Amino acid sequence: MRRKMPIPHTLAEVDLSYYLTFVRGEDPSVMEKPERKRPVRNEPDRKTAVLLRSDSIGDEKSVGRVLMKEFLNSLRFAKRIPGTLILMNSAVRLAESSGSSFCISELERAGVRIIVCMTSAEAYGITSMSAGYPASMDEIVSALSEASKIITV
Repeated sequence: MRRKMPIPHTLAEVDLSYYLTFVRGEDPSVMEKPERKRPVRNEPDRKTAVLLRSDSIGDEKSVGRVLMKEFLNSLRFAKRIPGTLILMNSAVRLAESSGSSFCISELERAGVRIIVCMTSAEAYGITSMSAGYPASMDEIVSALSEASKIITV
């Protein structure tokens, strides 16, 4: 009976995505590694604001949190990134240290203004943030009124 040889494989994490590669008939040490996506460093569109009202997308929280994380990761690589990202209600949790805060920090480094609702942060007991700055409702209304396009998620 012929013994089956294990198929060489690699598992790599790149920009919050996982790549599993199987190679048959090659030495695994010469396998190509997945390319790391680089965030597009276009100037933020100052007339566009994204308003996040929750830390998840949809009604199912466990799936919704994954969707939000993927949305923020995709937003980092978009050709046109918004000038402002506003976090209200439970979305303020995204500014805390978590997988999503990495994406928000990257957007901030790219020049996106990250506004965190102070009232919501206080209600959720958030005292420190890895990205953004706490703002009053007056500042949030001002940022929304300055934008000609508002995307609500």
